[in-house]
Amino acid sequence: MKLMANQILYISNADILTAIDGYGLQPPISTLNLPGLGTNNQTIALQSQSGSYVWRTYQTHTEPETIDYEHKLLTWLDVQPTSFVVPAPIAMADGATLYRNSREFKALFPLVRGEVPDRTNPKQMESVGAALGELHRTLETYPQVVRPGLASYSAIEQVHPHIPDPAAMTPEQMGLSGSQSENALFDWWRTEVNRVQAWKSINYKKLPHQVIHGDYTPANSLVVGDTVSAVLDFDFALFDARMMDVAAGLFFTMRTWENSNPWLIADAFCRGYRRWIQLTEAEIAALPWLMQLRSAVSIVWWFGKEAAAGKPIKLWRIEDLQHLVGWLEENDQRLSETLRK
Repeated sequence: MKLMANQILYISNADILTAIDGYGLQPPISTLNLPGLGTNNQTIALQSQSGSYVWRTYQTHTEPETIDYEHKLLTWLDVQPTSFVVPAPIAMADGATLYRNSREFKALFPLVRGEVPDRTNPKQMESVGAALGELHRTLETYPQVVRPGLASYSAIEQVHPHIPDPAAMTPEQMGLSGSQSENALFDWWRTEVNRVQAWKSINYKKLPHQVIHGDYTPANSLVVGDTVSAVLDFDFALFDARMMDVAAGLFFTMRTWENSNPWLIADAFCRGYRRWIQLTEAEIAALPWLMQLRSAVSIVWWFGKEAAAGKPIKLWRIEDLQHLVGWLEENDQRLSETLRK
């Protein structure tokens, strides 16, 4: 396939052209604007005579077995009778869905139409909650096997190899100077991690487990009107506690750090989810702890990535967790009531 440089805009890498050729796309090929860009992988939207696609370069995972799990899950979900679509990877001429050059893995997906939901729109957030409930109900029958190369949220010490003991993390370990304020922040961090770990060691295994999305936020869905049309980005899908998806969904829909009326949105999200799933009392009681655990896991993930790349550590992540813990202490009862309505 031969393409003119002005037809492909900034897609000029020979590896990408070779991979596109393997999919049999018909030129001319140009780029399209995406409604949102992820933070974990590089994505480019392509328009060809064959159709519209998303070309993904994997940056989160480096092992083929880890990505293959995602591709098999998406292929399975693609044929399930859900009200929303899940973009499944497109196979090349040889049947493979994962392309590898000398440096990285890539894959082609169909471009799904829709817009990123408005987190302030209760109708859309109710649909986001309903889509999660429907996804969970659908995934109840998916094989409960461990995903290679991806740790459970309960295994915070396995999140990033650069931080094998998060409960002992220090400013010096993160390349910081160890100032008085930094030491105070990390003292709080270690106390918080040990507190959450103590809860987890007793309670986490009692929660219902199944395959989950693993990173369920409004940004990982698309809507047409007020209805979710697609659920995207299953990079972190794995067998884990079902309630972890609810904790993430509520955290990122409520956005308590900027939303003056988070309860309107929380009520809508939970109302949608309850169309499909009735939470257990153990899950309701676990919500504040899971929000803290997920935030702590995210901190370890990002600190590990930043430290491994020699980039400055963003301490505001721990400060955000402090804000969350304080907010939960003041509002845990109302959260429970919202889940039960």
